[in-house]
Amino acid sequence: MPSGVETPGVAQVLDEHLARGDHRVIIRAGRGQMVPGIPAEQQEAVKARCGMRYLEGLGDLVRPGQEAQQQALTDFAADYNRQMLVHCPRAEKAK
Repeated sequence: MPSGVETPGVAQVLDEHLARGDHRVIIRAGRGQMVPGIPAEQQEAVKARCGMRYLEGLGDLVRPGQEAQQQALTDFAADYNRQMLVHCPRAEKAK
């Protein structure tokens, strides 16, 4: 397996999702539904505010030989999520 795993460009994918009005962040499939790139203390609020979606191939079960692919997908998701956070609707609640 080649050491470099190709993923689509973050800017291109982000633009495609924003054009469709899709502001969901990418979560890791599996227990815990971790949001790569978002600090742990902010994850629940971000998931509630932005919504969630899965990225095919990104999960909490990593089989031998898939470490590089998982790392590339995690890096992609982290970059995507940090950029998408700027575009998520703000929670504006009147008290």
